Amino acid sequence: MVLFASHGHIVLFPLTALAGCALILMCLNSVFYHYINPGAAKWLLGYFSGSTLTVLAAGVIVTSGSLVLCLPAVYLLDRYLPQLVGKPKRNGPLLRRFIPAG
Repeated sequence: MVLFASHGHIVLFPLTALAGCALILMCLNSVFYHYINPGAAKWLLGYFSGSTLTVLAAGVIVTSGSLVLCLPAVYLLDRYLPQLVGKPKRNGPLLRRFIPAG
């Protein structure tokens, strides 16, 4: 399926897909997990109840905010390191393509 859809090399495609997920999602998530979530949780519990609806609403708001804040980082990674976010055939300013275009 990978080869017929022209996504790239059958061995390197999973590697670049995992690298893209790891860079974009896991690394950006750790910033929120370590620096933003503890303060946000303390503030929310200080002003609001811990009811199910409050926790659900806070989760939706914090998740939406974190996605909005991650957009610039995703854009920069896509622009300067496209090979690591699922585009191994593209040359980037910092890395050359991983697989030949064709």
